[in-house]
Amino acid sequence: MSLQLVNIHPLAGYSFIERESQPEEDNSVTARLQRLEVQNDESGPRRSVEAIMLVKVHNFPHVLVLQVANAFYKLPGGYLDPLETDSAGLLTGLNEQLGVPFNPPATMKAHAIPIEGVVDVHIREESNGQSIPTWVSPPGGDWKVRDLLACWWRPNYDTFFYPHIPAHISRPKECKKIYLVELPINKTFAVPVNMKLHAIPIQEFYDNAARYGPQFAGIPHILSK
Repeated sequence: MSLQLVNIHPLAGYSFIERESQPEEDNSVTARLQRLEVQNDESGPRRSVEAIMLVKVHNFPHVLVLQVANAFYKLPGGYLDPLETDSAGLLTGLNEQLGVPFNPPATMKAHAIPIEGVVDVHIREESNGQSIPTWVSPPGGDWKVRDLLACWWRPNYDTFFYPHIPAHISRPKECKKIYLVELPINKTFAVPVNMKLHAIPIQEFYDNAARYGPQFAGIPHILSK
């Protein structure tokens, strides 16, 4: 794999505010797997995308990772609609998860991007035909989807992902792709109040599947290629 040159900027160039809570769609692993099965029956295997976003702390690369309810860790991203492309879906997911809302609540901390600095307002079309402003893009650019770093497959209706499709599986239940996403030199992240956004040094993931899981443990390997 030949990676493009990606700029990594200091964490000090980014600011963080709070936004509304984003609870998990399912309240248990069993419910999540049941929903996965329903989605497979309706529209085929699920596709999901996640982002590895790098920042520098003391001139060493760190990965931005979400921690949900002081419990498990996950990369930013989410599920794709059936006709959505990887790049477009990942950008939509990042903005809906960490973008600055168009109408920030009054309780938000005051160091958000001022609304007069907005260069673009993104609109979501509801099923009833109503157009709803969702997030804003700051001046100076935004995140950019770069290289595909890894592809993980869920062969069955369980919690296990593999970096390949087992030979006896003809129809995997989910495909998860992990992309490298380049950040602008300055940006404001709006973090849901039920989550924390950590900058974790790359070496912390190495051989640490017990804490972060096998996909995180593989990050040092895929970034070193």
